[in-house]
Amino acid sequence: MNDLPSWRDQARSNIKSVCLIFFCGLVIVLSVAGFHTWRSGGKGYNIRDLMRDPADILDYPVYLGGLSQIGIFLWTAAATVSILAGTIIAKRDSRQLLLGRFLFFLGLFTLWLGLDDCFLIHERILPRLGIPDPAVMCAYVLVMFLFLALFRRAILATPCILLALSFAFFALSVLFDCVTPVQVPLAEDGAKATGIVALLVYSSKTAYLFLTAREKSPAQSVDAVSS
Repeated sequence: MNDLPSWRDQARSNIKSVCLIFFCGLVIVLSVAGFHTWRSGGKGYNIRDLMRDPADILDYPVYLGGLSQIGIFLWTAAATVSILAGTIIAKRDSRQLLLGRFLFFLGLFTLWLGLDDCFLIHERILPRLGIPDPAVMCAYVLVMFLFLALFRRAILATPCILLALSFAFFALSVLFDCVTPVQVPLAEDGAKATGIVALLVYSSKTAYLFLTAREKSPAQSVDAVSS
């Protein structure tokens, strides 16, 4: 017990983290207040409506939109795993720098997709700004192929069949949304949810395999794959 750091030592060693926590909290509060002022001139609706749960505000059953809510958790989990694992892998082993960068940028892209899914960016916000939904979807596909081209060697060193499965379910979801004459919500959203799960499993398994790996020979490193 005597080896435990004192509160003073903990405060000194975590001062940057504490400052970051307070800074992020302040940014969140000021962002909400600023958006409320910009959107309604400080009137028109209660500022609490920007902070409370939609089911509480609109007084509808909490299970409505349940699959969408679960999807947000899965997007966030996949993004967090990829960003954290990518950062650690890139710093730990220079031979795996390409893999670390791939996971990091995959996490950022996953985080953006989660934000899009949560706030309907490509369905409502961007079309109101003059950017049609099909253009956004084409941009997402372009980014995906760019990932595949830039990080192909890193991807081949991972359980890439899981990543391919994730992309396949996402494509199936878009197919149900755009091609079928009648919307099939269960098939469309079910395919998307399965794709997110596959992405989370891929990110988690890749992170586990490379973070728990012992010393690897150059032949086993990412840079040696497909060379």
